[in-house]
Amino acid sequence: MKTFAFEPAKRDGYEMFRIPCIASTGRGKLVAACEARRSASDWADIDLTVRTSCDGGETWSERVVLDAGRGETVNNPVLFTEGEQVMLLWQRAYSRTFSAKSCDGGKTWGSITEHTGAIRAIMPEYTVIAVGPGHGCVARDGRYLTPAWFVNNTEDPHAHFPSRVTTLVSADKGESWVRGEILDIPFYSPSECQITETDKGFLMTIRQAGEKHRRVFAESRDGLHWENIRQSEVNDPICCCGMIANRNTVFLTHCDDENNRLHLTLEKSEDFGKSWQKIMEIDPIGGYSDLACDGESLYVLHEENPGSYDLKCTRIDLNEFSRRTT
Repeated sequence: MKTFAFEPAKRDGYEMFRIPCIASTGRGKLVAACEARRSASDWADIDLTVRTSCDGGETWSERVVLDAGRGETVNNPVLFTEGEQVMLLWQRAYSRTFSAKSCDGGKTWGSITEHTGAIRAIMPEYTVIAVGPGHGCVARDGRYLTPAWFVNNTEDPHAHFPSRVTTLVSADKGESWVRGEILDIPFYSPSECQITETDKGFLMTIRQAGEKHRRVFAESRDGLHWENIRQSEVNDPICCCGMIANRNTVFLTHCDDENNRLHLTLEKSEDFGKSWQKIMEIDPIGGYSDLACDGESLYVLHEENPGSYDLKCTRIDLNEFSRRTT
C-alpha cells in the first residue's frame, strides 16, 4: 500500500478539497474529480476540478477547473469511463444537472451540456438533487448507471433531508436518461450511494441516517428495480463510501466507526455483499472515499477528516491484497 498527495487543503484560494471521485482509464491511468471549496459549507462557492495520472496516482496533472462556481455551489461529481472515453456528470446548486465528455482520458474536455429539463421531467418534485457521488457504473451491456438522491422540503429548500434514493440510467452514453424505481428503504434519509456490477447483477450500497449507523445494501437484475434491501453490520457514521467490483469480488471503503469519520478501512465480499471481510486500515483518519480498479491495483481517493480535509490517493496492489487474505 502506498499513499500519495492529491490535493492538500488551503491552497490557491481554496479552503478544502472534498467529495472525491476517481476512475481508471487504463493500466495505471486515472482520472479524478473533486469539489474545490472556498469554505466548509456544502453551499459554499465551489469549483469542480479534474486531474489525471499516468503513473498509478504517484503524480497528477495540473488542476483543471471544469466548472467554476462563481459564487454558486458545484457539487457531487460522477465519472464514467470506457478506456479513454470519459463522461463527468454533476449538479449546480443541487438543482441543475450538467455533463462534459473527454476523448483523451480526462486531459481535455468538450463543451458542457445541461440536462436539467430532461432530469426534472423524469423525477418527482425536488428542492435538492444530487447524483452519486463517486464513479458511476458502466454496465456490461454498455449502459451508464448512477444513483441519485433527492429531497422535496419546501420549508427549507437547502435541507438535505428527508431524502429518497433512485437510479438514473442511460443507454446512449449519457445523452438521455431514464429513472429507476424509488427505493422503499425503511431507514431515515437514505442518500449518497454507489453501484457496482458482478455476475449476480447490480449491488448498491446506501448511506442512511437512522438510529443504527450501518450501511444499507440492495440488489438489482437490471439497475432499475431493486430488491433484498437490507441493513448490514458494516459501520457507517453517516458518510459516503467507495465500492467497486473486480470480477466477482466486491471491494468497499468506509469509515469503520459507528459515530465518527475515522478508521478508513478496506473490506471485500465474495457473496454479493451479504458478508464482508476486513482487509486493512487505509488511514486512521476517515472521510469520504471512492474506489477505482484497473485489474492490477485498487486506487482509493479519500478525505482526511477531521482535520485539514486533505485529499490523498492510496494505491493497493492486488497481489499484496491476495497475500494478506490467504
